[in-house]
Amino acid sequence: MKKFTALVLAIVLFCGCAEIKPPISSASQPEQPPIVSAPEKEPPEKPETEPDFKIPEREYKVLAELPTKEGYAIVYEQQMSDEFNKRFSNDTVFWGLYMQLFDDSGKRIETVDFDRHNSNRIPTPVSRLSAEGNYIYFESRHTLEQGPNTPDYQMDYCFYLALNAEGIDEIKPSQLGDRYRLKSYYILADKEDVSLQYTTEYDQKQLIDRHVFRLVGESYGESRIVLDEVDASIVSGISGIIYGSDIFGNPVEHDELYSVSIALDPQTSQAVIKNQKITLALDFAKGIAAEQRQYTEDMLEERAAVSPDGKSEIWLSGLNPYFEGPTGCDFVLKNKDGELKYLCSGYTLYQVEFVDNDRVLISSMDELVIYDAVTGEKQPNQPEFDFGSRKHPNNPDYPNVVERVAVGIDVDPNGNILIAYRENIDRDDGETEVVLKLLDNGGNHIKTVNTGMTMMPYGKFTANMIEVEADGQSAVLKLNGSEKNTMTVAYMP
Repeated sequence: MKKFTALVLAIVLFCGCAEIKPPISSASQPEQPPIVSAPEKEPPEKPETEPDFKIPEREYKVLAELPTKEGYAIVYEQQMSDEFNKRFSNDTVFWGLYMQLFDDSGKRIETVDFDRHNSNRIPTPVSRLSAEGNYIYFESRHTLEQGPNTPDYQMDYCFYLALNAEGIDEIKPSQLGDRYRLKSYYILADKEDVSLQYTTEYDQKQLIDRHVFRLVGESYGESRIVLDEVDASIVSGISGIIYGSDIFGNPVEHDELYSVSIALDPQTSQAVIKNQKITLALDFAKGIAAEQRQYTEDMLEERAAVSPDGKSEIWLSGLNPYFEGPTGCDFVLKNKDGELKYLCSGYTLYQVEFVDNDRVLISSMDELVIYDAVTGEKQPNQPEFDFGSRKHPNNPDYPNVVERVAVGIDVDPNGNILIAYRENIDRDDGETEVVLKLLDNGGNHIKTVNTGMTMMPYGKFTANMIEVEADGQSAVLKLNGSEKNTMTVAYMP
């Protein structure tokens, strides 16, 4: 089984400086099953007449039985036939998931084959068993093996079983069959019969993965907090809690930055996930999350820019290589008072320049942001640059993309801001022209200059960039900083 999906930069989809977004209510998520309340404690009552349960032909185990709106249901696993097993393995036994439905008199109405076949049996007893409208819901905790010398990990599997055809719409999107859906959560911590869990959910409309934290218990019920963004170091630390390694397979105990601690308080419905630089506080009672960052001098790894007076600096922190693509990182301001202020997260592909001693400009290709060089806050006045918006070139159903991208920035000796940009084209569309935009020190448009330079938008694994060196009269444009691929452009008379 793969570990968490590796965080890889998609070179066609440009992303700006990521900041944590307010939690998104689980109720607002598209096509999500309803949250199931804690079930009643009284045992389910059978019909007055014993249900006409047809004994399966092969070995079986009853997982759950309970009354439904129309009668009674018995859910069970049955061993698959030797013929079925041999189709997939010489020595593995598979188990199928089935349900028999009965009316109020105990007469069998239907036997449902959910078409789920798995070598891992569903553990019993199940929890949070209930019949909600037209489907049955229950949870079961699985212990999964990773192999020799690697600790096992646990997941809670949430089963949604449709009782009839009308129940199909309630549990879509159906991943494994028209009347069956499975959701799973990784176990992070257990305390007082309440469990803190984590998973991701893919939003089919927005085309993004969201981070889901869940607090759940038999008596507690269920609460969820859904976030658009969670810092990569927290996600890696969560992977360490589960698997014993970060998302890149490195042992967590050897990396203080990614190793997280978890504090869970079921009485207040609060949890705190913390590592060296991030504290993520989850308040399930209010359905909100707060992310706080703290940096120290020893976390600053590479200096990216220095203010003209030499008193302020921009540093890269938390450098994380993404295979052969750009390295992920945080941009941290060390201001003139020596204070460390977080600016944004992104990639070493981003470009950074001080506009003057009091402001710093960061280009993330599809966004230009000026930050205060003392507080680290975004300035009220931002550069006058129109990135535009258009349909995705490969799929009109995808979210819109920008029409043009910034591939180079500089600030000349007069304080003017220069932005080299190109059309946002697909990898296979060939070369595109580089255009130079000149802004004054306040970020207001002065002129646009056609450079006559063209460039391939992408290299093998990443986007190509341009280094801009301006002297107040002309600018030297260097593709990927190479002296061989240069163009000198006069931008002032």
